[in-house]
Amino acid sequence: MALTDIKVKKAKGGITPEGRETSKRYKMGDSRGLYLEVSRNGGKW
Repeated sequence: MALTDIKVKKAKGGITPEGRETSKRYKMGDSRGLYLEVSRNGGKW
């Protein structure tokens, strides 16, 4: 799975890419080890 520009822009705080609600940070990653961490309030780093 590639971490594309569209996926990064659509990432929302509190909702995982699979549509589940979460109260924690979550990571979206690709097969090469690159990942984006998304916080509960929507911060991305």
